[in-house]
Amino acid sequence: MKTGRLITDYFKSTARDNPAPAIRWGKGNTLSWETLYQRSQRLAHDLINERGVRKGDSVAIGLERSPEFLVAAYAVLLAGGVYFPVDMKTPAARLASMLSTAQCRIAFCHAGQENLFTQTGVELALISRERLEAITTLPLSEQSLQDTFGSDALQLRATDPAYLIFTSGTTGTPKGVLVNHGAFINRLEWHQAHSEMTDADIIL
Repeated sequence: MKTGRLITDYFKSTARDNPAPAIRWGKGNTLSWETLYQRSQRLAHDLINERGVRKGDSVAIGLERSPEFLVAAYAVLLAGGVYFPVDMKTPAARLASMLSTAQCRIAFCHAGQENLFTQTGVELALISRERLEAITTLPLSEQSLQDTFGSDALQLRATDPAYLIFTSGTTGTPKGVLVNHGAFINRLEWHQAHSEMTDADIIL
């Protein structure tokens, strides 16, 4: 289904049209696409209105692959930002270089793991996993959502960056690579066309 050249377009249409679970984890735990979208939208609302995230801003995500990671990543995209996944085993000096390059001022992490970010010396607003969960369960009115996401400032293009990854840095300073929405969608559509996966398949 072609709904646009943005990750957020695909996310919204899938949440609207697909009743199947988006995520399965643990012993029978599931999260629907609709719930994933609602939680991500609430967090994006907070990022925009409480944290001042604007189009093109980078936000670091120091969470393991989990429902919370997906909520945070999609929230950053819905806010018009660029998400930057962080391996929490990264040495502080290397992470400091990456954060400075990305010009990050906000990061998600587990409570008790803030040390790695504080050791970098980079000034960051840290959002714990527990705080993330609290934000995403707060009810928001339709008017509040419309006021936030109906803004012209959030109009994205396929050429706008979606996420940031870094080279290994084994031969020098890690270099950041920005991947835009269009490139991600091109890859997604190629994969859909050339794989035999269905809605019943589960990807680890």
